[in-house]
Amino acid sequence: MPGTGLEVDLPLIGRFPNTPQPDAGVRPDMTVPLTQANIASGLDAQLARAIA
Repeated sequence: MPGTGLEVDLPLIGRFPNTPQPDAGVRPDMTVPLTQANIASGLDAQLARAIA
């Protein structure tokens, strides 16, 4: 924020592979299904599983 004297440095170093890489995300160790019942009750089943 202006006037606070705080600074943030971002490392702007990129590394790019020389070979084509798969276009995919990271697969989770455990999957938790999203259900209508959980949404209706306000239960965040993914968060509950992560905390457990």
